Parts: sequence; structure tokens; C-alpha cells
Amino acid sequence: SFENSCGFWTDDITAAAEAKCQLTCGDDVPCTDKGLDCCVDEDCDGETVCAIQSDGNFAQCIDCSEPNFDNSCGFWTSDILTAAESKCGETCPPSATKKDDLDCNADADCDGDDVCVIQSDGFYAQCISCEPTSFENSCGFWTDDITAAAEAKCQLTCGDDVPCTDKGLDCCVDEDCDGETVCAIQSDGNFAQCIDCSEPNFDNSCGFWTSDILTAAESKCGETCPPSATKKDDLDCNADADCDGDDVCVIQSDGFYAQCISCEPTSFENSCG
Repeated sequence: SFENSCGFWTDDITAAAEAKCQLTCGDDVPCTDKGLDCCVDEDCDGETVCAIQSDGNFAQCIDCSEPNFDNSCGFWTSDILTAAESKCGETCPPSATKKDDLDCNADADCDGDDVCVIQSDGFYAQCISCEPTSFENSCGFWTDDITAAAEAKCQLTCGDDVPCTDKGLDCCVDEDCDGETVCAIQSDGNFAQCIDCSEPNFDNSCGFWTSDILTAAESKCGETCPPSATKKDDLDCNADADCDGDDVCVIQSDGFYAQCISCEPTSFENSCG
């Protein structure tokens, strides 16, 4: 049960669950216990073969013959494509990536000065602005693949310094804040908030902040958010007794999220990723 569930958890809850259950997400679980479409070639019909992606969480019967392979490979995810290419000894041609379905294929498809960025596997494209401030304000929301392609296209690096005043934040310096509040800017520079460092106002507010702005606020104010401020009454569970059956209550390290999970190895592995 643990193994079957852990593939779906966030990194934070996975870490907490592994510590609680003394199990590791990704430990070997028999393929036949994972509910995959196939585990061996004999599970597939006709001349198709079983391709299992590297994390072991998905498998598909693949026709390695030409032109069937080329006609199908453009619709697969990158993980199953890698498994299929290895299994079949074939390479999916660029013409199979269904580029007609992309949001753009060339800069001319984009508005204004935006450019068309196509990620390396050819499965996704989008129009982006190479104007440095716009680039910096947007790149934090992109996937790693599209960020890499955009950095290469624009000759910019996501995370390069952009003046705080160009980021549209609520504050950049303490003078931007009202009264005795001060400006706390989280480490990635993408969010800022005016904070009241006085007691009990700090303790009454800190339980509602994200972990990133909390870290910035604690540093700015020289205060520490007490455990009692983490709004634990609002968590899905606070103890194992709050969970059904043999499930246990896992609370991530910052105290802002908890869930009931199964420590049974197969369930854990199927959920943790």
C-alpha cells in the first residue's frame, strides 16, 4: 500500500512518510503488484512487446515494427518513449513529434516581439518574451525543459538579477510598508510582504505564511514562529488515531500539511512519486 501510494506525494510529505514508516519510496516492489498493463512481453498481444519506463510506474505494449513505431511514438510521454526506443532499438523521428499541434513552430507564430521556444524533445512549445524583466518574472513558472530551451533562445538565465522595483512586488524596502511593518522578501526574490515583527502580532500571523516567506520574515524580524502557530487544528490529521485502519499520520517538517498514508510497502511505492 505504501509503495502504491508514495509516487503521488510531494517531496515534503514523502520525506516525512519515509521517516515515519521506515520505508523508502522506490524500494523494489514486484511488477505484478503494481497494476501495470504489462510486465513481460508475454503479457502483450501479437508481435507487441512490453516497455516499462525507468521509474517502474508505467508500462505499455509497443509495436516495434515499421511504420507502426514511427506512427505512434509522437504521442508517448518522454519517459515511455525512452523505454520504447531502448526496447525496440528504434528512434522516434522528429517528424513524429506532432509539431502541428504545438502552440507555435516559429517566431512568426507569436505576438509582438515574443519568440517561439520549443523544448528539446519537441513535445511542447510556447511563445515567450526575451525582454529581461518579463523573462525573469515568468521563468519561475515554467518547467525545467521549457526553461532550458528559453534560456538558450533568449541568451538569458532564469534567476539573473532584476531590480526589485521592476518585479511588481508589494514592497522592496521597509519604507514601502505602513507603520511599524517591515519588508520581508523571500530568497528567490519573487514575493515580498510587509510584516509586523511585534508581539503578539508576529505569532498570530506567521502560521498562515508559506514556508518561503516565513523564512524571510523570521530572518528579518529575528523571531521564530512557534509550533502553536502552525494552525494544526486545520490539518487532516494530528495523530495516527485520526487515520483509518493501519494508516498513519504524517506531518511534514514545516507543520503546514499532514495526511494519512499507508506504510505497507507496495502502497507507499505507488504513491510516493
